[in-house]
Amino acid sequence: MVLRTCVYIDGYNLYFGCLYGSTYKWLDLVKLFDKYIVSSHEQKSSIVSVKYFTSPSKDSISNTPGSRQRQDRYHKALRYQDNRLEIIFGYHQESKTSGWTLDANGERERCRSKVIVIEEKQTDVNIALAMYADVVAGRIDHIVLCSNDADLEPALRRVREEFPKIKIGLVIPRHPGNQGRKSERLARCADWIRSEINQQELAGSQLPSDLKGHRNCPIKKPELW
Repeated sequence: MVLRTCVYIDGYNLYFGCLYGSTYKWLDLVKLFDKYIVSSHEQKSSIVSVKYFTSPSKDSISNTPGSRQRQDRYHKALRYQDNRLEIIFGYHQESKTSGWTLDANGERERCRSKVIVIEEKQTDVNIALAMYADVVAGRIDHIVLCSNDADLEPALRRVREEFPKIKIGLVIPRHPGNQGRKSERLARCADWIRSEINQQELAGSQLPSDLKGHRNCPIKKPELW
């Protein structure tokens, strides 16, 4: 029996766990999971959908101008490269607060500074709803979640309790050798776990630097991407 598989990618987790500061951000998400990850754990799987959960970039919080335009170009490239990919957006929320200023030694100074806190909103809710809706509708047999966010544990546990025949895979998006926290709450819900994504897999899953989009309009990899 071939398992109809859907991959649910927490874009924030993937970016900061594997891609931040790297040269691999022009990443073909479908190829990464289809060629390197899912098939190595469940050979009978067939990826029918990859759902990528992210939020639109804001130039006001970016280190370089034009971040929103570069992100839009990447999203277009993803869509035209493989029609199995779907992008689901949340949003960024800014709030102002204050915090203690630290000196060069990390010691707290006497003054406080105003800071802007950026939070990504709705991603975990969107992932949870998408997974549950796909299972209830009978569209899939196999969930593959790429995230290390323990807030998703209730959704996985609910699927496990109500639909015990659904297989669940968990991919922790981080580099090999990373000794950071791994969500044990998510791990307890999974049939199989991949604890890292290595650079060879990222390098082998890059989009072409020049694609054809709508009406053959070119979609080129940004120089700063």
